[in-house]
Amino acid sequence: MHPDKTKIIYCSRQGKVNIAYSNRSFDFLGFTFRRRTAVDPQGVFFCGFLPGISNKSKSSIIKKFKDLKILSATHVSLKDLAEYINPKVRGWFNYYGKFTKSAMSSIEYYIDSRIIKWLQKKFKKLKQYPGKARSLMNRLRKDCPKLFAHWCV
Repeated sequence: MHPDKTKIIYCSRQGKVNIAYSNRSFDFLGFTFRRRTAVDPQGVFFCGFLPGISNKSKSSIIKKFKDLKILSATHVSLKDLAEYINPKVRGWFNYYGKFTKSAMSSIEYYIDSRIIKWLQKKFKKLKQYPGKARSLMNRLRKDCPKLFAHWCV
C-alpha cells in the first residue's frame, strides 16, 4: 500500500463536527468525495458525502480546451465551431456532471468566456466590446439552446 494514497478519511454525514480531522475528502477517478448539501426525493435538504469533479480534473479540462486552439479558428462558422468542440465537451459533462452538476459551473463559465473571445476575434465590431459579445452569446443561447453541448445540460 502506498502511504500517500492510503489514509483514513472522516466522512460523517452529520451537520456540525467538533472533532478536528485533517482528512475530510479524497480523490478517486477524477472526483473529489466530500461533504456536500443535497436534496432527497421529498425535497428535504441534507448533508451527504458525495462526489464532485476534482480540482485536478478541472485544470486538466481547461488545459485540454486551451489545446483545442479555438481562438485561432476564426475562419470557421459558429456551427462548425460547435461541431468541433461539442463531442469533447459533451463527454466531459456526461462524465463529471453525473453526480454534482453545480461543480461543473466553473468549466461552463470558462468555455463560455472562450466562446466570447472567439466572437470578439471573429467579428471585428465586437473586439473592443466584450459586453456586446456576451449579450450576443446570451442571445444565441436563448435562440439556439442546443448549439453548444454545455448549454443543454
